[in-house]
Amino acid sequence: MSVVAYPKDSIRNRDQIYEETKEAELIGQGWVTKDIQGQPGQTLRVTNNRDTDVMVVIEREGWEDIVATASQIMLFPEFRSMFSTDVLAPGQQAGISSLTVLFTDLCGSTAYYEEVGDSSAYGYVRQMFDFLMTVVEKHGGSVVKTIGDAVMAVFDSAEDGLEAALFIQRKWHAEKELSLRIGLHHGPAVAVGMNGRNDYFGRTVNMAARIQALGGPGEIVMESGLHQRLAGHKKERDKRPSSIQTSEPFIAELKGLSEPVKLNSYSSRASS
Repeated sequence: MSVVAYPKDSIRNRDQIYEETKEAELIGQGWVTKDIQGQPGQTLRVTNNRDTDVMVVIEREGWEDIVATASQIMLFPEFRSMFSTDVLAPGQQAGISSLTVLFTDLCGSTAYYEEVGDSSAYGYVRQMFDFLMTVVEKHGGSVVKTIGDAVMAVFDSAEDGLEAALFIQRKWHAEKELSLRIGLHHGPAVAVGMNGRNDYFGRTVNMAARIQALGGPGEIVMESGLHQRLAGHKKERDKRPSSIQTSEPFIAELKGLSEPVKLNSYSSRASS
């Protein structure tokens, strides 16, 4: 008996994932070729050399490219909007192996409140919150919370986080009176259900907040290791405008860390 199939992605029986070949032969002891991976447009011929009929299951595995983990789902703005009550139970926590955390802070806000008054200053801050939420969501992230006039946001990938930070730096600083400084860090974190929403804790979150505090007006600060990883990212290179320059690495001591860390910053020439 011969069976011919035309897979779009990967082919598999119940237990085996095939790697590229044109033949899959079944004998008494099992499959002659253990692993075959199908290619678009490829013909797969499955030959049964047993004395009895067998059922062969061919499964498309392309779903792996679109499946999302729980930690990724929690970052989707659409999910947080439509299922705002579907969060971790109070006190429940979930480990996340990889997360990018972005902190922003508004430079000179205290003096600005004194200068224009609480109502006008808060209107400006509210405008900033709306702007940041729009930018973060546009780049696949989610705003977790605001702390005073600071904002904490999270992204599934460091590339998305940097692109959002560069867009903020370019757009906000070209049009607004006060500048933002931004800290970016990538690593594991812990998601915790608190006050009806998901929050994030751990070293990665602390590092992003402390790195942000080292930045000047209009700067994006990150660890040099993350900077080197992102420097070769094509989209980052394409999106970085010529008005943005990168600092030489510098060493800084962060509260709570026994060893100093090496950092880099992006800054606009206008603000440096």
